[in-house]
Amino acid sequence: MLKNSLKIGGETYPIGKVSISVKIDKKTNPQGLEVNLVSDSDDSSTGGVALNCLFFPNTKDLASITGKMINFSSNDESGLTELSESVFWKPGIETLTIESLQIKFGPIEDDLIRIEISARCLDDMVNDVSVEMLVSAYI
Repeated sequence: MLKNSLKIGGETYPIGKVSISVKIDKKTNPQGLEVNLVSDSDDSSTGGVALNCLFFPNTKDLASITGKMINFSSNDESGLTELSESVFWKPGIETLTIESLQIKFGPIEDDLIRIEISARCLDDMVNDVSVEMLVSAYI
């Protein structure tokens, strides 16, 4: 398993264990997949991520979007993806608000999936900050 990495504004931080939950959302139209990605936040010396309710319309499983770079924006007007409720954080308490996000899922192997993320965020002072993350998440 490759080591997880979180790079915020060019500086690399350790990140805790990352878990992913996936569910088919049959209530929305079009039907699709809802994905939540969260890292362990028990250790204040690590950075982390909480991506809540990323919605993939017309998608039945992760395998159908594996290998594709998918874009999300805080300007999404569908109301299906809650990017404004999602954050990255540096060790300690500084959180970054996500403005846009690109995510790419790798193949699933032994209950792990490799995930590559790039994001443009805003810090507490409304400065533009780039984030890159490469993790293996437990399904």
